[in-house]
Amino acid sequence: MKDAAGAVDDPGPPEPILRDRADRGVGSRWLGLLPVVAMFCAAAWQMRIDWSYDESYRYGWVVPALMAYLISVRWRDRPAAQPGSSPSSTALWVALGIAFVLTWLIREANPDWRLIGVALSALAVAAGLLWFRDAGGRAWFWHFAGAVAFFAVAVPWPTVLERAISGVLMPANAALTLEALHWLGVPAIRSGNLITLHEGTLGVEEACSGIRSLLSLTFLSLVYAFFFDEKAWMRWALLAATIPIAIAANALRVTVTGIMSEINPELAHGFMHTAQGWVIFMTALVILVGVHQGINSIYKAVRRAK
Repeated sequence: MKDAAGAVDDPGPPEPILRDRADRGVGSRWLGLLPVVAMFCAAAWQMRIDWSYDESYRYGWVVPALMAYLISVRWRDRPAAQPGSSPSSTALWVALGIAFVLTWLIREANPDWRLIGVALSALAVAAGLLWFRDAGGRAWFWHFAGAVAFFAVAVPWPTVLERAISGVLMPANAALTLEALHWLGVPAIRSGNLITLHEGTLGVEEACSGIRSLLSLTFLSLVYAFFFDEKAWMRWALLAATIPIAIAANALRVTVTGIMSEINPELAHGFMHTAQGWVIFMTALVILVGVHQGINSIYKAVRRAK
């Protein structure tokens, strides 16, 4: 195209060439990715005991692989890189390194402290996000933020927090179970977390509080949202939906256990108890998918109305 003076405008190189040139700067930063990977490995090593022996967190073993896969998926449609570093970036790297060393020293004295896993995971995620910001600018930071932060799903909750939540869930489940039994015509009396039936007493203990269902549903809701919905806010919506779904599902499980114990006390134990737990959990997962479809339908209807 010519301007008024007859000169030819230079439109510049096309977008793919600009991306290639910008991405070349990332190559010099790959070496800097090694300490980031090391920090993630250290966090995983710290949490391996909980992942191996605590049934609530066994899904943690697949989280690093899923995180790597999500990053690879995001890599395919990454925006053009705008690499650059600043004194503040250097200061952040130094701070992360010092914090990691101090945390590891504390770990030597308290190797089983869950807060060590929380701290190491937070440092690893922060280092990953900082690497992407330095390598590709803010565009890369926000583009890869969700995939990198997904690692946090595998972090076991601090024991104090876990017990506090269980302490809230147990009486809530006991109250819901009592109402459900009365609605079904089953005589029952509640005393704290104990429900007295005709054939015996049903205890809503910590293992039956619903904390396991809540943790598992939290993990699956985020996996489902990442793979089946690109809207970032949907992940938060489904995450919030897991709380009432998990409570309702666990109350249903305790109610079914109470009914089965009235029919035959042996049915409330062993294989039948485990089987009905799996059935109800899968039902909760189906409800979660239904909630997602319902929210999407409302979202589409609102957009069409505009």
